[in-house]
Amino acid sequence: MRNELLRLILLQCFSAFRGERSTAATYHLLTGKKSSQTIQDASLYKISKYFGVFPSLSRPIFDEYIQSLEKKQFIVETEDNTFILTNMGNHVLQSHKSEFVQIEHINGLDYSKYELPFWKKITLLIQVISYANHKVKQYIPLYDEVEILQWVKGFVQLYPSRSKLAKDLHRELQSCLYKVSNTQATIFTYRLTGHHRVGLTFTQLASEFKYDLTTVELVFKNVLHSIIQTVITNKDEHPILSSLVEKDNEQAPLTKSAQVTFDLLTKGLDYHDIARVRNLKIPTIEDHIVEIAQHVNGFCIDPYISKDRQNYIRETLAHCKTRKLRIIKQALDIEATYFEIRLVLAKSGENIESRKNTAISLRS
Repeated sequence: MRNELLRLILLQCFSAFRGERSTAATYHLLTGKKSSQTIQDASLYKISKYFGVFPSLSRPIFDEYIQSLEKKQFIVETEDNTFILTNMGNHVLQSHKSEFVQIEHINGLDYSKYELPFWKKITLLIQVISYANHKVKQYIPLYDEVEILQWVKGFVQLYPSRSKLAKDLHRELQSCLYKVSNTQATIFTYRLTGHHRVGLTFTQLASEFKYDLTTVELVFKNVLHSIIQTVITNKDEHPILSSLVEKDNEQAPLTKSAQVTFDLLTKGLDYHDIARVRNLKIPTIEDHIVEIAQHVNGFCIDPYISKDRQNYIRETLAHCKTRKLRIIKQALDIEATYFEIRLVLAKSGENIESRKNTAISLRS
């Protein structure tokens, strides 16, 4: 097997899901579908770093990868479109663990949404500085988006000295790139465009560094995420780069609908009132509350389930080898709703099933 990171990531996802999620769930995870279930899966199966890392991956190409893994007997189908790793597949995954060092900084759930705006701003800023330092006023900017152009123009005007801006930016970037390998730092810089050089495409980089195209794209993404993480956690040391990152990084990764529900909860409405006000069904609001419980630090679930019941469910979970709701419910010696079980799972950082998946399990 070619050591393509995408194939290894697929094996990692199947290993994490343990046959409890379909290939559709894996596809939605990798392409970054902004649904409550996908976001929950990303966090609770501890594969949030892969959320949205392949936004342009088509379903036919994805299916080809799945068929290839199945043909090589690395995965086996247990139910309709549900796979688990075979012994051979697990061996391949374990023997290629060193490959994941190349993407150790990737954090798709937290940083994918910042990638493109950050990259456009920094590449255009570097282009502007480069041409200005060579006293060239006529050139074609990398991007023609008015918002990006105006932002960079306004930012540059804050620095009377272009040479100082160039030195400060170089210093900040250099400190960030020390956190990745020399090869990865070089790939990042080769993508940049200046007065004397046009940035290389991913195809050119793949040829230059003997990577497959998917791997070089992931390696580049790894550098971007490393820079973004460094800038967010050390803003004072990186004032220029910090300005390039959107400021809403503290916001919990809730879906839009769950965010509306959360806003109404903070105003004192209970979930029955919210269902009525929003003209939504109670189970939908329960989905939102589970999502909120999982992602909002300090959110208290006591109004929805007593502490005694929470503790009992947690004790039962400690002895369960599965996270399928139907089986967990059967293992309990008390009557508990799926909503209550999912809430406890959410606060425990465990695997949650949606109501849809529960309904499928009950019908089988």
